[in-house]
Amino acid sequence: GEERAREEFDKDNNILYASPVCEQLFGKSSTFLKLSPTTWMDIIHLDDRPMVARTFASKNIPDGLEISYRITGADGGTRWLRDRIFSVKDGSGTPYRRARVIEDITDRRKTENELYFLSYNDVLTGLLNRGALYTRAEAELNRAGRDGTITSLILLDIDHFKLINDH
Repeated sequence: GEERAREEFDKDNNILYASPVCEQLFGKSSTFLKLSPTTWMDIIHLDDRPMVARTFASKNIPDGLEISYRITGADGGTRWLRDRIFSVKDGSGTPYRRARVIEDITDRRKTENELYFLSYNDVLTGLLNRGALYTRAEAELNRAGRDGTITSLILLDIDHFKLINDH
């Protein structure tokens, strides 16, 4: 199943609480995270780091923010995380703290990628299938219409390919 980590911050974004799952995901103790709150950025995948840094640089992170990014896990493998931030309000509805829920969605992303591949590729050959042809042809026709250009499609028919495919 998917693991969930939880952190809580004061209004100045100082960490008040980091759950034990944070330690597992980030490979750092909750005490260390509190003392050096930006250290978790070190494990974010290099391609995702600028986007994550921009998102968390603001003191005014919007309530309900949701962001997905990759990290390099303690085992050296790549993991996908979904990070959500929301306000914690007192009895009168005034925000006094912010909470962050972080889920390891690696298995979900893997399944989504596999389903995407299967929907646009032939299972046997791995080549693009008819659905992919229709999707790409439609996109090209739309682009040609927008740009006022001409597009063409070449179809090849290979005699007795079914025999090769079945073999």
